[in-house]
Amino acid sequence: MKEFRLLTGLSQSKFAEYFGIPVRSLQEWEQGRKNPPSYLLDLMKRVWELENRGEEDMKKVLAIFLAMGLIASF
Repeated sequence: MKEFRLLTGLSQSKFAEYFGIPVRSLQEWEQGRKNPPSYLLDLMKRVWELENRGEEDMKKVLAIFLAMGLIASF
């Protein structure tokens, strides 16, 4: 869980807020005191990927436009 959260770049509080889980639960999972339901990590990864796919695609397009001189910055 911690590795995934770090990949998102979110703090514990922002990650918990984004996924609607208590910060305390996230802390316990990251410290190994408790385990999340087995399906949860996969589900969270899928949600993150789907909701952030458009942003990554847009960054790629803007980088191409910048390289072509079509825009000054983004």
